[in-house]
Amino acid sequence: SRDSKGQAEQELEQQADKIRKQLISQVKVKSIRSIIQRLGVAEKAICSRYKIGSLEDITEELYPRVMNALKATEEKKEAKNE
Repeated sequence: SRDSKGQAEQELEQQADKIRKQLISQVKVKSIRSIIQRLGVAEKAICSRYKIGSLEDITEELYPRVMNALKATEEKKEAKNE
């Protein structure tokens, strides 16, 4: 029956949504912290950019965006140093 498939998909979507809203682990927070220290980026700058109170408030959904932004910053820095 089609109904049960729709229900299963809805449940998966709800679970995915929960995961996206989950806060990242301390390990991930530490990795962001070490990257921003290495890059000389202020923690406050990250927080204001993503409208969060602290790095601990980063969600699973936000994490890849933060990491990509840091990677881009790192690449720009490396390009300057060459």
